[in-house]
Amino acid sequence: MTRTDGDRLRVELLGGHAIVARRVLAATGLVDRLPDIEADDPVLDRLRASDADAVVVGPRFQAQVEPFEPLGLRPVAHSSGLGDVVATDETGQTAVAGLYAAGNMTGPRASRCCKRPPTAAASGR
Repeated sequence: MTRTDGDRLRVELLGGHAIVARRVLAATGLVDRLPDIEADDPVLDRLRASDADAVVVGPRFQAQVEPFEPLGLRPVAHSSGLGDVVATDETGQTAVAGLYAAGNMTGPRASRCCKRPPTAAASGR
């Protein structure tokens, strides 16, 4: 995605086609990222010495912003500390003029406007 001469956004599509628009809605969602754990991690050493049968590792969620990075969109830390999201205002506008974000890429439960992504879509976010 790139910006044209002016206030329009250009979205490159598969097959060589492109769409130019004043506003684009990003709803690419979240992905889970597992933390890197080294084989010599002290926590793993303690677990090996214990009687633990399983190790639970919580993933961090991350908004999929890669298609929008050329425009300068960057994720921010979620208030829970559990991952990164796209910050928006109450209308869904991101820090990039003309680029709006919706659904769970704005939070793991689209908490700004509702509790679930389908509800976010139904409410126009």
